[in-house]
Amino acid sequence: MDKKVVKKIASLFALFALALISQNMFSQLVTISVELDTNRMLIGDQVNMQIEVIKPGDASVIFPAFEENLTDEIEIVEQSAVDSAELEENKTALYQNLTITAFDSGLLYIPPVNFLYITNGFTDTISSSPNYLEVFPVKIDTTGTIRDIKGLYRTPYSFGEVYPYILALVFI
Repeated sequence: MDKKVVKKIASLFALFALALISQNMFSQLVTISVELDTNRMLIGDQVNMQIEVIKPGDASVIFPAFEENLTDEIEIVEQSAVDSAELEENKTALYQNLTITAFDSGLLYIPPVNFLYITNGFTDTISSSPNYLEVFPVKIDTTGTIRDIKGLYRTPYSFGEVYPYILALVFI
């Protein structure tokens, strides 16, 4: 092989290795985890969505401001405040819990959650992985007929209910 070709291949390989090393170093700065308690539920049930961010102590991570709905099909019932815990090696863990529900059956897509990452004057947006939530309808017994839950029950009259009518008869 020609020396120029070998030099070009060697420099491309070195550049590629440097890019991989720098990508690996940057990706270890912040870790984002968004997990569901379960990925299957019945319509109207509630599922907890735990958000965990591990960041360097000198960096800032801004959580998104969630509205009433996560998507058109998924509602946020309750959201906790962001909690923090100090970890070893000058790292901080941030936690938030969302309680979500859905009233539509099917496989529902939960989009990635975007966070704003700020360190040393550098600002970037970091996203979590997307999730899926499978919502099942409530099974209905179609073999039986529609009927009342309980039959009618007659209650006896009390003196307090009859008293006004007795007074009306006496004074008339």
